[in-house]
Amino acid sequence: GPIPLSIYQLVRKFMFHVEHNMLIGSISSFINNLTSLEE
Repeated sequence: GPIPLSIYQLVRKFMFHVEHNMLIGSISSFINNLTSLEE
């Protein structure tokens, strides 16, 4: 049957949170690499 909208919204929110954390992590590691190269 059709997925309840609340579960769909919950999954969307979870996926957005995971992607956001991955984006922040990759940006922070990229900045760390730049700063380590400058030393």
